[in-house]
Amino acid sequence: MYSKCGNIKDSRFMFDKSLNRDFITWNAVVCAYANHGLGKEALLIFEKMQLQNMRPNHATFVAVLRACAHICLVERRLFYFNSMQTDYGLDPQLGVGTLLIYGGYAQ
Repeated sequence: MYSKCGNIKDSRFMFDKSLNRDFITWNAVVCAYANHGLGKEALLIFEKMQLQNMRPNHATFVAVLRACAHICLVERRLFYFNSMQTDYGLDPQLGVGTLLIYGGYAQ
């Protein structure tokens, strides 16, 4: 809710304060950072999410690919795209493919 209003700082504060982080809270923070152009922060949270054995879904990978696009990490974007398929068994969808091709700037 905080991030949808543009308040990333409070969103992160509430996440850090939360004792029972689940997939939804992790995913929300990754998406919030990516949607607000904070690619580096989104990728750091995504890496922590993986360390906590939280399984990403399509929405997570859309945010991760968008984060890579914001900070011009073309090779890393390809790495995550491949990881989505090989490590998590997720089939790419149209939105994910579009992000891969256009770098997250196509509508």
